[in-house]
Amino acid sequence: MVSTLSVYAPASIGNLSVGFDSLGLALAPVDGSLLGDRIQLRPFNDAEDGSEWKLELQGPFAAALPADPEQNVVISCCRAFQDAAAEKGVEIRPLRIMLDKRLPIGSGLGSS
Repeated sequence: MVSTLSVYAPASIGNLSVGFDSLGLALAPVDGSLLGDRIQLRPFNDAEDGSEWKLELQGPFAAALPADPEQNVVISCCRAFQDAAAEKGVEIRPLRIMLDKRLPIGSGLGSS
């Protein structure tokens, strides 16, 4: 049985006004479309080589990300988590990762 974990990070803004740096708002378009990034994690099936993390990119802003998965912060974070767990004696198996990039790069909508 293959389980998938999906996480959605909505667009957000912080620094609402002077003195309110600790407040932030999640944003949603009035038409109900997604404005935020979505990531899905799932294990490899038995027929796949699951020895390395695999990153797939999609979404309207995926082309703005590095083509080489090793240059993507998602893979860097996965490897750092795997290394930290290994130091504690916990084995983390690599997963398939799908990043649905729906936030414009450098827009300031994901910094909070």
